[in-house]
Amino acid sequence: MWFNWEEVNKLIQKKRVVFFGRGDWVDKTVNYLASTGDYIVDNNEYEHGQGESGLVTYSPEKLRTENFDQIYIIITTTGFLEVQEQLCGYGFIPGEHFCVTPALKNFHTISRINEHEQIIYLTCSDHYLEKNWQRGGGLYRFDIQSREMKKLINGLCHGIIETKDSIYLVDDKVGIRVLEKDLNQRTTFQLPLKSRPHGIAYCPQRELIFINFSERDSVGIYDTYNYTQVDEIFISDKREKIGISQHHVNDLCVFNDSLYVSMFSFSGNWKIGMFDGGILEFDIDSRKLLGPVVSNLWMPHSPKIINGILSYCDSMPGRVYAGTHRLIIEFNGFVRGIAHDGEFYYIGQSMHRYIDRRLGTTNNISLDAGIFIVDDVNKMTKFFAMPHLTNIDTVMCLEN
Repeated sequence: MWFNWEEVNKLIQKKRVVFFGRGDWVDKTVNYLASTGDYIVDNNEYEHGQGESGLVTYSPEKLRTENFDQIYIIITTTGFLEVQEQLCGYGFIPGEHFCVTPALKNFHTISRINEHEQIIYLTCSDHYLEKNWQRGGGLYRFDIQSREMKKLINGLCHGIIETKDSIYLVDDKVGIRVLEKDLNQRTTFQLPLKSRPHGIAYCPQRELIFINFSERDSVGIYDTYNYTQVDEIFISDKREKIGISQHHVNDLCVFNDSLYVSMFSFSGNWKIGMFDGGILEFDIDSRKLLGPVVSNLWMPHSPKIINGILSYCDSMPGRVYAGTHRLIIEFNGFVRGIAHDGEFYYIGQSMHRYIDRRLGTTNNISLDAGIFIVDDVNKMTKFFAMPHLTNIDTVMCLEN
């Protein structure tokens, strides 16, 4: 239903123009048209007989008496979605017989987000109580239209990944939960004790999954056939020398033959305030470090290939990037978790816990937890607050 002014003027050539909706939007439309119009229709019976831009207003029933191919209807009301449905019920075809005035393009942009339908799955690593099951850590399902939120699994959940026939969910208390596509649990398998597993990634060519171990400064590699560990990649030998983790590896993704791993500090000095974080690339077969691909990040998370581009969160300053320099969006909260459904991004935001570190670097620190839907083209966002949560770790749109 949406065209620019030039396209609209081509559509109305040799046709009588009818406006649907009396009001200011008629005036804002007539000024850009080659035709002044024939008449107006409006669903409000109190508008019938009233004038606007020199045109008389009638009931929409008048349209039924017209030859559809001899008129062109331009919708001039913010209720264009309801009018579209009404005109289609009369037998008019969108585009061919009617459109919405380009003067309402901002409302169109807004309606794309407001009318969009999507189910989001998110993980939360909050502590939980069995007696208060619908709160705290676990796996949640969220419908952005109805805003219905349902907890599916209780746990200290971090990463989640979908494979061709399973879903793998990281649960710090259990290890890995292997789920069917309907999210019913098939089995579980254990991970090293006190390893603090976070992110998880899948390599379809090799049937391997990769799991970040934050307390081991490493990435564990597991066979998806029998769930056994086949190897482990260590970021450095600092942990072995010092006795505690130093890099805080957290998330990862696979693309072709490479593994991309995010961490707070390449040098292993984040605990003394040096956040030289970023994303390292490893060759999957040789396990060798190929080098840093993104540097100078402050608490990065959520590397993910979207539309062929490596996207990621720089969590502390609230920024989301695609590639080296393209800033998708910037928030005032702690962002972690990226998903994309082909039209919009979905970004998780956790309650900020690092107030002292952000003082002097921003004029606003958000304490809200929830999910943002992001229109990257128009730089618009819509926030879905989830005040009963603190930490949102991963956001996902299931493919199947």
